[in-house]
Amino acid sequence: MIVLFKKEKRKEKIKKEKEVKNTMAKKIDVKVKAKEMVSAKIREMFTAQGFVAESGDDYGFTTGTVVLKKGDNLPCDVQIKLIVPKHSVDSYEKLQEEETE
Repeated sequence: MIVLFKKEKRKEKIKKEKEVKNTMAKKIDVKVKAKEMVSAKIREMFTAQGFVAESGDDYGFTTGTVVLKKGDNLPCDVQIKLIVPKHSVDSYEKLQEEETE
């Protein structure tokens, strides 16, 4: 009986360790978080100016999209779509002007 009890305890311990590792392995996508943060600020800013600003998620748009609703200040709805750099890039670079002679 004691041996069986120890085996069960060991199995439980291994299972908990795997759960902890799986939780730690989940990565936070910083680009998604950045879009969510900026989107919230944009909605807050436009709402303070009297616009009706809603999350694009409610309309089936991509995460971070903001929809400004038609109303007193707007003749039609306006969609603001936030774009982040592609997968391998964290920052955009300005184009260099070519010198012409």
